Formats: sequence, structure tokens, C-alpha cells
Amino acid sequence: MAALRNGTIGWKLAGQVLDHGAVRRAPSTLDAPQRAQAQVDARGVAERAGVRWIAPDALRSLEVPGRTLYRFDVRTPEEYTAGHLPGFASAPGGQLVQETDHAAPVRGARMVLVDDDGVRAPMTASWLAQMGWEVYVLAPVDAALFSEAGAPGAAHSAGAQRYRRPYEGTDAPAEAMQAYLDWEFGLVAQLARDGTHHFKVI
Repeated sequence: MAALRNGTIGWKLAGQVLDHGAVRRAPSTLDAPQRAQAQVDARGVAERAGVRWIAPDALRSLEVPGRTLYRFDVRTPEEYTAGHLPGFASAPGGQLVQETDHAAPVRGARMVLVDDDGVRAPMTASWLAQMGWEVYVLAPVDAALFSEAGAPGAAHSAGAQRYRRPYEGTDAPAEAMQAYLDWEFGLVAQLARDGTHHFKVI
């Protein structure tokens, strides 16, 4: 596995061209042994991150006064449209991790994730748990419970009106992108400097 340094910003600043409008997806067909192994591996990763599992009939135990509970279906929008659990919003796993602050703006809330393959929800939950969220995977879920059809609503709580930072977007000025990277890399040096200061309590 490899990661692109500085992501899309780095790609743009290097003068490369982005691929727009792509619809390619990873293969969704796995044979039974592959799927079983993927489920075991995903659960192991999630458990090491502190993710917990909860049965559908125990879901109400997470609904307590003064505590926000988000319910997310991490499958594709097409799968969600074909049938989903009532009360669950569509939030494909990768997008949920990338833009958690928009999908779940209440910091400190609980999250419950669901899928229908036993792989996507645990893997997404593992990342969210490492980001400090209290996150659960709903399982096991009877396929018959995915009974509500309909397209996903607004992708994020703020919808199209959400604030866009100066460096965001593929059409952002190169100067803004570079300034953001300079600031981000400068944080490391700043933390090192801050760590050398000692404060005396009087």
C-alpha cells in the first residue's frame, strides 16, 4: 500500500492532472473464503482500536438524554437507496472518515455504523475510534431489516452551504495550497519548540 504525499494538493502543485468524473470502483465480488477472512481481519483491526459491537435490539441503550447518537450506513449510496435500516443516514466509509466534522458536527457524540458484509463498518469504525470517537458496529443484522428504500439525503449537516477553506477544491489557487502545506509542516517544528518550554507553577 502507498499513500500520495500531500494528497490532491501535492498532486496539483507538482503540475499533474486530476482524473475527473471517474466511476471506477473496487471489485465487490468475493468468494466465501475471501469474505470470511476479510470479516475476521476487519473485526481484529476494529477490536484493537477499541470498537465495540452492539445488537440491533440493544441499540436503544445508547439513546440517553444529553448525548447525541449518530447512525450511519457506510455502504455505497446505491446500496443505501435500494434498502437501508430506518433511522440510518448514508455515509460511505471513506467519506465519513475524511469529513467527520461535517457528517457528525457534535464532538463527543456516539456513532453506530452498519453494513451488510461485516467488513466495511468495522474498518471505518477502526479509523473513527483512533480519531477519538466512541463508535459501535451494529451486528448481526438480518437482511430483512434493510427495509426502507430511498435515496440519501444531504451528504452533510451543513449541506451545500458549508464553509470552504481557501486551499480546498481542485480550483484553489496554488499559493493558497502551498501556504497551507507550509503551515502544516511548520506545526512539527512548533510542537518541538513548545516542548522545550517549562512552566513553573507559583
